[in-house]
Amino acid sequence: DNSAKGIALRKILAKELRPTSQLSEDTFAFLISARFFSIPWLTGFAVLVFKAAIFTLMLLNLIDWNNKSNFMGVPASVSTPVLIAQMLALIIAVASQDDIRTSLTYYYEGYDHRWMGQAFDGASKLKWFLGSSGQFLQGVLGLYTTFYLIVTSDEVVSLLLDFTAVEFVVLLDNAAFEVAKQGFFGSSNQMQTELVVETEYPIARDASPIIQILTLVLTFCAVLIGWIYFFSQQVRGAYTSQTLYVQFDDNVKAELGAYSGFYSLHIKPNLLNIQRVRYHADNGDGYFGYCVPSKIWTFSIDDGDDPCEDYIVHSDSTQSFDITDLDSASWYVIAMPDTGRSYEMTNFYLNSGCTKDYHCGNGITGYCESNRCICSRGNFGARCDYAVRSTCPIVQVDEETPIFSASRDYATEYDILKDDTGHVVQTYHHAVYFKPSGAGLDLVLFTGVRWVVTNTALGMPELESHDREGLLKYLQSEPYHATKLQFLEYYSNEVEFDTPDDTDEPTNIAEWYRVTGTSLADSSKVGSVTTRLLCAFCGERFIDLELCQNGNSCGENGFCDCANGAEGVNCQITPLGNGRCD
Repeated sequence: DNSAKGIALRKILAKELRPTSQLSEDTFAFLISARFFSIPWLTGFAVLVFKAAIFTLMLLNLIDWNNKSNFMGVPASVSTPVLIAQMLALIIAVASQDDIRTSLTYYYEGYDHRWMGQAFDGASKLKWFLGSSGQFLQGVLGLYTTFYLIVTSDEVVSLLLDFTAVEFVVLLDNAAFEVAKQGFFGSSNQMQTELVVETEYPIARDASPIIQILTLVLTFCAVLIGWIYFFSQQVRGAYTSQTLYVQFDDNVKAELGAYSGFYSLHIKPNLLNIQRVRYHADNGDGYFGYCVPSKIWTFSIDDGDDPCEDYIVHSDSTQSFDITDLDSASWYVIAMPDTGRSYEMTNFYLNSGCTKDYHCGNGITGYCESNRCICSRGNFGARCDYAVRSTCPIVQVDEETPIFSASRDYATEYDILKDDTGHVVQTYHHAVYFKPSGAGLDLVLFTGVRWVVTNTALGMPELESHDREGLLKYLQSEPYHATKLQFLEYYSNEVEFDTPDDTDEPTNIAEWYRVTGTSLADSSKVGSVTTRLLCAFCGERFIDLELCQNGNSCGENGFCDCANGAEGVNCQITPLGNGRCD
């Protein structure tokens, strides 16, 4: 019956001399030509849903909603071969994407109920509109998924593999039609494919080749504009971490610890290397850059033009455009520049300052902006996890341990340094403690990796006055860099970033060392000391309910009220008996 109807219709068309067209040979034709809920119509609908489900699952798997700055996961940049492969893949994707072109052709040709209804018993304007619209939306979804995979690929091989997989899904409706044509989906589907292949129907407007070419060109232009947008964003560093937090290992070069801290993105394009970026220290000393000939990321102290010269730290060989990809890779410090001998750093930390609000005090005490934590009032620290109200205002040497005593006896009690508004003054995002002495101020401050004990008269001779006001003015005038420190006699063990030992105050230090040398650069250990610092004030220590030990409590004056023979700033010295003469 279908063949006879097709022959009869062609005879009528020959007399009418009207332009004709055919439905495309894919399962979307079933949605237009078959009756509602017939086996062919259900087959076409099943293929439509199946393709949409696959594309949707792909996108859901690829999109990272937690990364608000780059939820698509576009790489920081890509190499020239990958750029060429992306362009070729886009051309092929547009050329092979016939669902959009076919549906737009249907719209242009229009629906004539007199002829379409005669050609296909199940045809109606509603099904023609729904089928065409479904094919158009399916084409857009498939092209977007293909485009997504192309722009997020950073290797040629992975790009080709992903592209091939998506193209298979794109052409699934065509493949299903061919399988139905061979009879594998039953006789009803096979008869419907024969009807689609053999039937021509008259149209009001003929979609000339110019219309087809114009549709193809416009589709490609739309895709090309999107690709150019993402490429331009890559060039300007939009998908690169805007801020790094770095902590160096100072065991080989003692002064390296002073270069720890935040590094901000700097775009420095040139004709040969427009896609590489640099990171400069917030305090102005040191930068990270990529050395193209050696294929390594480097760190240099001098702000030169060539990251391949005079660097003192370098990564493993890599072609990654994103330095944060190397957070778990090996980094090396050059111990002897003349020979190039280098040693691996065992405690080196490098990563984005933050990628989501959760990293900044669990999103409660700060928020993430441009990969940097912005702390709310009353909080501080690189991750906004320190609170002013719970930072110890007074630290004191434990009476059971020796005092700091080298060239002279240092203070046994230190006050926290705050400005006139009550904000904690910081070095490297940690509190500063001071105590007036006969010669300047005795200080306990953080230098990037270690806490140090020094005196302003020898360590900071550039102060206008060696008192609280002079120290405050000096530390607030510009970001403090510990390489300026000209004298120290003690420093702590390494305090690794974002670990339980990394606290806002020096009361959690496992070990202190006596050192020689007049600066961090030439300092070296000469022995350890058992000195320990304790928090001497308990009045505002809401988070530390057991500060006062041996069953004692905090007095009204904010200090531990020791009883029953216990002694010490925290009543930590256990009495010999129970406090009674028995």
